[in-house]
Amino acid sequence: MPSTPKNFDQLLHEYLVLCHLHGAAQQRCAEAFEQQRMLIQAQQKQIMQLRADVIIGQTALAFAHPEFTSLEVTAPAQNARSLRPV
Repeated sequence: MPSTPKNFDQLLHEYLVLCHLHGAAQQRCAEAFEQQRMLIQAQQKQIMQLRADVIIGQTALAFAHPEFTSLEVTAPAQNARSLRPV
């Protein structure tokens, strides 16, 4: 029959404390994960709104100035640079 260590109660207590600390750490991680998920979701909504604003602005510009409709849509940064006053 195996013998139990003399400090079994101390080891059991340490184990229970570590389990409690581990559970608390898992809870903090879950809360941090949820906060990050909500932040990412809000940022994705903001990105979508900003993209829509850009499209609205470009569309208004195209209707206001028909000569801009010939600009390539695939390179907006290059087109924006070429339109800046020097």
